[in-house]
Amino acid sequence: MNWAVQPNTKPIKTKLPRKQSQPADSPAITHEAIRAHAHRIFLERGGAPGRELDDWLLAEQELKKGCPPNRYQPQTAGSP
Repeated sequence: MNWAVQPNTKPIKTKLPRKQSQPADSPAITHEAIRAHAHRIFLERGGAPGRELDDWLLAEQELKKGCPPNRYQPQTAGSP
Protein backbone atom coordinates (compact mmCIF):
# COMPACT_ATOMS: atom_id res chain seq x y z
CA MET A 1 0.00 0.00 0.00
CA ASN A 2 1.36 3.40 -0.96
CA TRP A 3 0.90 5.97 1.84
CA ALA A 4 2.39 8.84 -0.11
CA VAL A 5 0.30 11.98 -0.52
CA GLN A 6 -1.31 12.13 -3.92
CA PRO A 7 -0.52 15.28 -5.90
CA ASN A 8 -3.29 17.75 -6.70
CA THR A 9 -5.60 16.54 -3.95
CA LYS A 10 -7.78 19.01 -2.13
CA PRO A 11 -7.93 19.00 1.64
CA ILE A 12 -11.14 17.74 3.17
CA LYS A 13 -13.19 20.50 4.70
CA THR A 14 -15.27 19.61 7.71
CA LYS A 15 -17.82 21.75 9.46
CA LEU A 16 -17.44 21.82 13.19
CA PRO A 17 -20.42 22.77 15.33
CA ARG A 18 -20.31 26.39 16.33
CA LYS A 19 -19.66 27.10 19.94
CA GLN A 20 -22.74 28.64 21.44
CA SER A 21 -21.92 31.96 22.97
CA GLN A 22 -23.58 33.47 25.97
CA PRO A 23 -25.67 36.59 25.65
CA ALA A 24 -23.64 39.78 25.91
CA ASP A 25 -25.34 40.79 29.16
CA SER A 26 -24.62 37.51 31.00
CA PRO A 27 -21.32 37.09 32.84
CA ALA A 28 -18.96 34.30 31.81
CA ILE A 29 -19.28 31.14 33.86
CA THR A 30 -15.91 30.33 35.35
CA HIS A 31 -14.45 26.99 36.34
CA GLU A 32 -14.42 28.20 39.94
CA ALA A 33 -18.13 29.13 39.83
CA ILE A 34 -19.03 25.68 38.51
CA ARG A 35 -16.83 24.01 41.13
CA ALA A 36 -18.41 25.97 43.97
CA HIS A 37 -21.94 25.31 42.73
CA ALA A 38 -21.20 21.59 42.25
CA HIS A 39 -19.95 21.48 45.84
CA ARG A 40 -23.21 23.07 47.04
CA ILE A 41 -25.17 20.44 45.14
CA PHE A 42 -22.98 17.75 46.72
CA LEU A 43 -23.77 19.14 50.16
CA GLU A 44 -27.49 19.40 49.40
CA ARG A 45 -27.69 15.72 48.60
CA GLY A 46 -25.98 14.77 51.83
CA GLY A 47 -22.34 14.62 50.76
CA ALA A 48 -22.49 11.07 49.46
CA PRO A 49 -19.56 10.34 47.10
CA GLY A 50 -19.83 8.83 43.63
CA ARG A 51 -21.84 11.43 41.71
CA GLU A 52 -19.17 14.04 41.10
CA LEU A 53 -19.75 14.21 37.35
CA ASP A 54 -23.52 14.48 37.82
CA ASP A 55 -23.00 17.31 40.32
CA TRP A 56 -20.62 19.11 37.95
CA LEU A 57 -22.92 18.82 34.93
CA LEU A 58 -25.97 19.91 36.93
CA ALA A 59 -24.05 22.88 38.34
CA GLU A 60 -22.94 23.91 34.85
CA GLN A 61 -26.49 23.58 33.51
CA GLU A 62 -28.04 25.54 36.38
CA LEU A 63 -25.50 28.35 36.09
CA LYS A 64 -26.10 28.62 32.34
CA LYS A 65 -29.84 28.91 33.03
CA GLY A 66 -29.18 31.68 35.54
CA CYS A 67 -29.83 29.77 38.75
CA PRO A 68 -28.58 31.82 41.70
CA PRO A 69 -25.20 30.39 42.67
CA ASN A 70 -25.92 30.66 46.41
CA ARG A 71 -28.96 28.42 46.61
CA TYR A 72 -27.37 26.28 49.33
CA GLN A 73 -28.07 27.66 52.75
CA PRO A 74 -26.21 25.80 55.49
CA GLN A 75 -28.35 25.02 58.50
CA THR A 76 -27.12 26.60 61.71
CA ALA A 77 -27.90 25.46 65.22
CA GLY A 78 -31.42 26.48 66.14
CA SER A 79 -32.62 26.80 62.51
CA PRO A 80 -35.90 25.03 61.67
